[in-house]
Amino acid sequence: MKHSILICAGSLRKDSYNKNLAKHSQRILEDMGYQTTYLDLSEYTIPLYNQDLEQDGIPSDVTKLQLLWSQHSRYIIASPEYNGSISGVLKNVIDWMSRPNPALPQGASCFKGKLAGIMATSPGRLGGLRGLRHVREILSTLGTIVLPGDRAFGSASQILPVDGDIDPVTEETLRNLLLEWTDSMQKWYL
Repeated sequence: MKHSILICAGSLRKDSYNKNLAKHSQRILEDMGYQTTYLDLSEYTIPLYNQDLEQDGIPSDVTKLQLLWSQHSRYIIASPEYNGSISGVLKNVIDWMSRPNPALPQGASCFKGKLAGIMATSPGRLGGLRGLRHVREILSTLGTIVLPGDRAFGSASQILPVDGDIDPVTEETLRNLLLEWTDSMQKWYL
């Protein structure tokens, strides 16, 4: 049985290279027969995490995100790198989604026991590689099983142009990575 895979990018920018990478991943996965859900974080209003806000009640868009995320046992994140680490947007979303919420079904979790693949792209040669180690550490701390083989794609403006097609070599590399991850995802829950 092929489970639905949630795909998102840790960026709000309309022309984000990581959103482009996530959308290409979605297309490839659907071509492979997988059901996917693309999550665009820019469609949600998520305040900076603040325990005072949480005590006043979880914001409605946070609850919507938690409900959506908790319905998926597998996900893929395309994470931009900001100053050698995770984007503030993605870290803030993770912080909010890790909070208990009475609106979630009992036992529902956004992270614990879930399977994740992480990737990045950037205009630089390292492609966001340094930030992925922080994403892996954060997700692992929350109980997510982060699959091996995270991948950073450098020179994003050439290989993943927002207004053009993905470079064929990059597409083949991405397809092989997604095949590796989905194979692991299938075997994990046999």
